[in-house]
Amino acid sequence: MYDGQPIFNIIDSSNLQDRRELKLVLIHTENAYRSSAQRSLIASQRSWINFIINTDVPIDPAKDEVVKCSRKVACCPDPTDIPFDILNVSLLYVYCSFQEMRRYAQQRFYDGVSDGGAVISTVPPYAEGITKQTMRLWQKKVWQNTSKETHDLDAYIALLPNLRFKIQISHI
Repeated sequence: MYDGQPIFNIIDSSNLQDRRELKLVLIHTENAYRSSAQRSLIASQRSWINFIINTDVPIDPAKDEVVKCSRKVACCPDPTDIPFDILNVSLLYVYCSFQEMRRYAQQRFYDGVSDGGAVISTVPPYAEGITKQTMRLWQKKVWQNTSKETHDLDAYIALLPNLRFKIQISHI
């Protein structure tokens, strides 16, 4: 029996102007998400995968590959009581346009693909001395070989990386 997908509420911080208040909200949200992931997310993923595997319906090869991949991503390959492998590291912030952020929020999924020149960084939005001009410089350096346009960086999403998250580092 599949228990259903847990949903972690999206936090809208667009009305917060004070960097200290934003920092407190993001720290609280990060702690709540880490706790929620440990408590219910991985159990739900395992439940879903076990539900698919234990059905008597033959699984076609394409779906079988999805299940195998999902087992790996969901940290499910053996023992089922292993803790969710969330790294004890900083959040990653995907700085992008408001439209892109809204699309990710509606999909509740970030696929790592940006058509708008997103910048991913560990620098939080409440950091002192970080301005739009600084972000634009980062954006130009990161996207210099692929885009001549300057895209909006008016919004962000915060990601909590886990062990399966592949990071390509570009020092700016």
